Amino acid sequence: MNNIKVSILIPAYNVENYIEECLHSLKCQTLKEIEVIIIDDGSTDKTGEIAEMYAHSDQRFRVVHQSNKGLTQSRNVGLSLARGKYIGFVDGDDYVSKDAFEQLFLRADTYSADIVLGSVLYTYEDGTSHRVGDKSAVFQSYPGTMEGKQCFKLLMKTGCYIPMVWSNLYRLEFIRQNQLHFEAAFHEDEFFMPYALFFAKKVIDINIDFYFYRQRQGSIMHSDRNLIRRSESLFS
Repeated sequence: MNNIKVSILIPAYNVENYIEECLHSLKCQTLKEIEVIIIDDGSTDKTGEIAEMYAHSDQRFRVVHQSNKGLTQSRNVGLSLARGKYIGFVDGDDYVSKDAFEQLFLRADTYSADIVLGSVLYTYEDGTSHRVGDKSAVFQSYPGTMEGKQCFKLLMKTGCYIPMVWSNLYRLEFIRQNQLHFEAAFHEDEFFMPYALFFAKKVIDINIDFYFYRQRQGSIMHSDRNLIRRSESLFS
């Protein structure tokens, strides 16, 4: 498949009750020039079977089956296989709006951005939701892009910083030139995001609700109280 604009990486482990909604939201994207790479991380339920069903019906979907190695290694496998101009991340139990990657790509491509920063909607079983990571307070004085180091400092100062990688879009060449990858067994985003911002020359935000982060029992929860950790040392 030629002219892939966005590669979407999906690590998935035992999410048979949610993976179909996730994949359907990607199959229906208004941006058609995408590839979806699903890394089935040793699932013992029907997650892998559902992923294969999508791959058989849509050539844009690919499935990698591996023994259980965890989220960190699953994302790194996806990064090694990606062929798009930009990279997006979606967890297997979450989903996105139908125009998510069209909006993200247009924003990135217009400004030749290394990173497009977004927010995320936490969604709950009772149907409620709330927005996290709105960065309009930081970018309202910047009509274009800003340098990543400056952006990080302003995000921290205003309390807008969130480390989740799936709220953003990244230029693949930028990731590979700077050898960005995932480390650590837990809170792996907290290692990736500060380095990405440290190296980024052009960062811009997008003020739309496009990512729906499902809050459920049994998932790996990312606490708002654990966002800083070691990242500030890069910028001091």
